[in-house]
Amino acid sequence: MRICVIGAGLAGALLAWRLAQQEVRVTLVTGNTTNQDASRASAGLVRAFEPDRRNADQAGRGLAELRASAVLSGWACYREAGSLYLPTAPIPVAALAEIDHRLPGSVSLVDAAEVATRFGLSPVDAPPALLERHAGFIHPDRLRHNVCADLLARGGEVRQATVTGLRQERGGGWSCRVAGRFARADTMVLATGAWTPALLSTTGLAGGGLRAKVIQYARYRVRDHSLPAFVDEHTGLYGRPAGPGELLLGLPTERWNATPGQAHASATEERAVRAAAARRLPAMATGTPVEVTAAVDAYAPDGRLVLRRVPGAPGRLFTFTGGSGGAAKTALAASADAAGELLERRSPDQPTPMAEGTQT
Repeated sequence: MRICVIGAGLAGALLAWRLAQQEVRVTLVTGNTTNQDASRASAGLVRAFEPDRRNADQAGRGLAELRASAVLSGWACYREAGSLYLPTAPIPVAALAEIDHRLPGSVSLVDAAEVATRFGLSPVDAPPALLERHAGFIHPDRLRHNVCADLLARGGEVRQATVTGLRQERGGGWSCRVAGRFARADTMVLATGAWTPALLSTTGLAGGGLRAKVIQYARYRVRDHSLPAFVDEHTGLYGRPAGPGELLLGLPTERWNATPGQAHASATEERAVRAAAARRLPAMATGTPVEVTAAVDAYAPDGRLVLRRVPGAPGRLFTFTGGSGGAAKTALAASADAAGELLERRSPDQPTPMAEGTQT
């Protein structure tokens, strides 16, 4: 069976790589990445805790795999800076136990007074914060690049070409239009992020509830600090160390229905980040940003990066997208899950080569 994965991001690269590890004939069609590609722009925060239980399971498994593999952690440029999660509701005991089971000794609860004295955050009347010692951040773009190189070494195919359409074929297969010709596979997976609805629309199919939204953060020069990677539910502020004397800070935006690949930096949103930092990190004194990064990511209704059959599509057409701004945490485990599901659903029919079809 030939599987074609379409998508330039980390999710698609990891899925194709997982399939190649199982000696499946796989082609990854990447298109052309840009500076506004979501994987390249990602802040790369990784930790085991997530409010959503499925995301938490995948985040924990992925982090455990990353830390257990010197190869993966090197490919991803993993930095174990720790993670501080400041919730508005108490962290469930079961969630703490699950993290401790996977990453023994990693988790502890920190009260508001200790958060203030140890990390410099202004005190708030809130439940204890969750501190993870075995957490930090990765560089998703580097992980993607190295995974693609290993995919080629394993005999997989990587095609740097833009897909402009899809077509159903007899027997349940699908073809993608590349450079004016349709290339066929038994199974087609769209890991195309915010571009997914437009690509599905070429065959009259709906986008499955996916929406595109801008993500934006900036890098600031700051005084010496002891902050790990962090997320503050009270303000929405998140950040991580970005080098000596620098801190990456951001807030969720409300710029929905954005055009993929055409995000622009918003000065208003950047000022809102500095205002939130002034309230929550009063000793930090952030000034004009060194750099502002903006990109467009795909958001699923459930906020999960999972394999989904395309509604209304006959045959074997799937999406693997919708990480909703947090796929760096879940992509390793989610790609393993998706590869397993595809192989379980494997067709008994004879393999179909990824052959060039008719020109249109």
